[in-house]
Amino acid sequence: MSQILKRAKGWLSRRILQHKIAGLRKKVHAEDVTILSQNCIGGVFYHDMEMQFLSPTINLFMMEPDFVKFVLDLERYLHCELRIQWGESYPIGELDDIRIHFMHYETCLEAKQAWERRVKRIRNDRIVVVATDRNGFHEDVYRLWKKIPYPKVLFTADPRYAQDPDSVFFPEYQAQGFVPDLIPRREFYKDGKLIQTINQLGGTHDTVGEN
Repeated sequence: MSQILKRAKGWLSRRILQHKIAGLRKKVHAEDVTILSQNCIGGVFYHDMEMQFLSPTINLFMMEPDFVKFVLDLERYLHCELRIQWGESYPIGELDDIRIHFMHYETCLEAKQAWERRVKRIRNDRIVVVATDRNGFHEDVYRLWKKIPYPKVLFTADPRYAQDPDSVFFPEYQAQGFVPDLIPRREFYKDGKLIQTINQLGGTHDTVGEN
């Protein structure tokens, strides 16, 4: 009986999440948006909203110092050759001095081809930057984060960054010092900040199948 109840609760949770995402999808009024995301939040957002991946930062993550450096000098890094090799369990890429963890790719070739394909889709005048305070985010990185010229959203559990208008604060995680994985329960939709930031770019979005 316990296994039946567990499966039933899992099914109900998935249905509730699907209903939530369907409602949020109606609130997105932007098109051709490039989401540069430090982790998988950007890719999951694209998937939830049934939008094409117009960004190379899909199914991967960078440590925060590398990610902020990447965004602040975007054009130069995008013109660097992506060197890639197999790590302990997934491909590891390098753009000059930046390391990229392609943890959801099966081969180096798959990761490299996906990156290069999606780099060509970037909308340089329609960029939104998304990050969390995980993976090496600290005060020096925050000072650089503030210099990013694009619309941006930081998900944080640190009260030092909470008052920033670009931040979404999670006080329930303050004790651990940073936010957890916000994807399973779609906590990154909190306060509607991400959708609001994307909607600032205007337009309506079309659903597409090719990613």
